[in-house]
Amino acid sequence: AFSKILGNTLVPVFDEEKNSVKKAMKKSFALVNDELSRRSVKDGTTAVVLGVKGKRFVIGHVGDSLALMVCKDRSEWLTNTHRPTEITEYYI
Repeated sequence: AFSKILGNTLVPVFDEEKNSVKKAMKKSFALVNDELSRRSVKDGTTAVVLGVKGKRFVIGHVGDSLALMVCKDRSEWLTNTHRPTEITEYYI
């Protein structure tokens, strides 16, 4: 169900500006959260999502999951740890 929601909300805007993709990613996570609530799922959920098209990629995460990209000669964290004290953590 999560992949279907992502496909319906993220894929149509993948080539658009960064803000549109960011909004679609947030909408996808909110829709999944709504679906889990509807099914009375009370456990916590984490997810890391990576979309790739050509040389462009988009990554989003929720919960405690993090993404680390590992290349031949280096590695780089693609996500940051969520902190409730960060203003960027608030869904507006």
